[in-house]
Parts: sequence; structure tokens; C-alpha cells
Amino acid sequence: MNRPLMLNDMAGEPVSHGDSAGVVDVILDRLESRRISVRMVSAQTGIKKSRASNILHRDPRKRHPMRIDEKAAILQVVGLTYIEAALAADIMATPEREQSGQGSIATMLDQLLEGLPSDIAELVEHIDGVDYSDVRPEHGIRLRALLLRFLEKHYKDIGDRRLRRFDGDDQF
Repeated sequence: MNRPLMLNDMAGEPVSHGDSAGVVDVILDRLESRRISVRMVSAQTGIKKSRASNILHRDPRKRHPMRIDEKAAILQVVGLTYIEAALAADIMATPEREQSGQGSIATMLDQLLEGLPSDIAELVEHIDGVDYSDVRPEHGIRLRALLLRFLEKHYKDIGDRRLRRFDGDDQF
């Protein structure tokens, strides 16, 4: 029996393709903002135009799943790393959140995370009396809280300086 691969056997609805659906939406937003057509994506990646149209379809129910090599090539064309696209997709998945800043937040987080695992491993290796068994999951929770407090203070300072500048108070 020849059945479409993209349909859920139980409900006849499209199967979720993991995080690809959100990443495709990020790619589509980037294509639109940079005025890159599917034809241009096809020419720059070597993916056939009909295939590119199917994997980048605006209607998620009509999208075909994207292979890893296709995703990597398309992300390169739109100037995104995989982590940056995944982070932007995560931000976009929260409908009540302002979407206009998703790109800058994702880029900032991409820069934060780039090389961080190897930096932490090197740090642990160079501190006497500490080994990998000392690295615990709860440290991530504490680091997140510290980072959020730092960012809150930093962005509050930026906002305060901006307000003072607009109020005509040039003393920083």
C-alpha cells in the first residue's frame, strides 16, 4: 500500500518533523527580510527548485521534511547557524511574546553558546582539585539566574542612559 510518508497514520494529519517546522518558519522570515527567493536558494544550494519550494512551503501542512544537508545549505544561504535558527524558532514558538526582537536575541545567544562547552571543559581541567564529577546540572540553574540578573541590570542601565539622553541630561 503506497501512502504518503508525511501523514500521521492515526489522524491523517501531517507528522511533526521535530524542530524543523519552527526552523523553516525562521528561514522563511529571513528569506523575506533579505528578499531572497526560493529560486535564489535553489541556485545557491544546488537543491532543485521544486524540492526547495516543497520544503520551504508557507503552509506547514504541505511542507516536505528537510534533510540535514539541505538544512545546513539553506541556513548558510540565509546567514544563520543551526543554533541561532533553533533559538529563534524557540522564541517564535511563544505567541504572546514580541517577535520583532527574535533575531537579535537568537544572535546574542548564539554568540554566548559558541565554544562555551569547550571553554567550560578547559576551565574544569585547569582548576586544581576539580574534575568533571564536580559539574552538576543544578549549576546550570544558578548560572541561568546569574545571567538573567546581569542582563536585567545591563539592559536597565541602557534604558536609563537612553532616557537621560532623551531628557537632555548629558551627564552619564
